[in-house]
Amino acid sequence: GPRFYFGFSSAVNLRSPKTEDVVRAVPADRLLVESDLVSPEKADAELREMVAFVARARGWTVEEAARITRENARRFYGVE
Repeated sequence: GPRFYFGFSSAVNLRSPKTEDVVRAVPADRLLVESDLVSPEKADAELREMVAFVARARGWTVEEAARITRENARRFYGVE
């Protein structure tokens, strides 16, 4: 459906060797990054790590990965 997205976090997804293949398989307009942390203190670093991972997996620059996942998050939350 139009609100079906896939969220990835370094705290959970980087434990699996399959994550890179899964990130590549997800349509670009359905990718989200998240921290999955209880405390906000390390959230920024965790999000940056996952954006860098997505960029490498997809062959994008970090800036492209950040822009694309930010646009997806805005659509997901209805903040366009």
